[in-house]
Amino acid sequence: MQLRPHTRQYAVGYRYPMHFAVDRGLLRQAIHQVNMLNMALRTRFVLCDLPWADSCYQVISHEDTVLVENLEIPRVENPDQFVNEHFDRWCYRTHDIFGEPLVRLQIVSCGDDLNWLLFSTHHIILDGIGGISYLQKILRCYEALAAGQPYETQEHYAEYIHENRSEMDTPETLAYWRERS
Repeated sequence: MQLRPHTRQYAVGYRYPMHFAVDRGLLRQAIHQVNMLNMALRTRFVLCDLPWADSCYQVISHEDTVLVENLEIPRVENPDQFVNEHFDRWCYRTHDIFGEPLVRLQIVSCGDDLNWLLFSTHHIILDGIGGISYLQKILRCYEALAAGQPYETQEHYAEYIHENRSEMDTPETLAYWRERS
């Protein structure tokens, strides 16, 4: 199988309904804070034509390169259906991994209390589970900022590894895998 990263099949996306009043400035601030914590979200790729070098390189920006757009939609009979159809066209399109931002968000509003946060990325940046985690972090950060609190990440990787190993290295687990090797 030949990989074709420029095709639609690598698009990963989510739409999250926020059917409450949203402070867009605060939401943008939350998105920015989360983006600055994760280098993969600020990744781009560059081509290299030097014969002795790899064909492309990953570059991590020190700036927040994630594209965040605002979209106001008119009052329609079924706004959820309208947003779902818009999302399918907006999200599931090709991503130029060498040109455009690889992570895009859209804040879609239909009046004060009907909002959606749309997210689209190339699979090279995040997979489906990573996309869910990304949205959860944005929402936790937004809630903290809205409450006037600083956003504290829950990511303590060393503690996670220690807990995971202690769970995985139980005598029962080790015996299970020894029997199968």
